[in-house]
Amino acid sequence: MRNNNKDNRTALLVRCTSEEAEEIRESAHLERRTVSGYVLRAVMSRIASRDKIRQLSASRVKAETDSAGSWAPALESLL
Repeated sequence: MRNNNKDNRTALLVRCTSEEAEEIRESAHLERRTVSGYVLRAVMSRIASRDKIRQLSASRVKAETDSAGSWAPALESLL
């Protein structure tokens, strides 16, 4: 049986204003990407940034906890 890529696709609905849609189309065109490729790259970039921020925050909390000997000051700095 042949694997048909059309059977393995997932759809994602993105809701935005007409102005935002036009900006996305223009940006995708400038980067020579499809709209879906542009949106996928943007989403993956945001996820990577979020993960990096979380790692840095966790490192900061650990460093503050290790130096202070208590987790309370580190926790308060995040609030």
